[in-house]
Amino acid sequence: MMMMMMTTTMMMMMMMMMMMMMMMMMMMMMMMLMYYSTYTCNCFISVLLLAFGWSGIIPAIHLTSVYGVTLVMRQVAMEWMGLMSLLYTASAITYATRIPERFFPGKCDIWVSK
Repeated sequence: MMMMMMTTTMMMMMMMMMMMMMMMMMMMMMMMLMYYSTYTCNCFISVLLLAFGWSGIIPAIHLTSVYGVTLVMRQVAMEWMGLMSLLYTASAITYATRIPERFFPGKCDIWVSK
């Protein structure tokens, strides 16, 4: 029982550290978006969004191999990590193809837009 509590505590600490790292990366990404908001940096920003979205793959594989699928699904909420990856991928595709701006030029500008 004591060993199970230690592993659950360690998993929670790892998850909190991953969330803090994600928040820091998101803040850095927002600062970079403000700096690199030119058309020449579209590829860089799209690759950055994809990298952020899929950065949880290696920790997810490691947690699954160490603790098993059922415990990881219950404790770490892998479904939400998968949803995060899919949303980041969708945002990268939307950013790279400029979907709203292509159909409605000048109407979708809110903050730090091109």
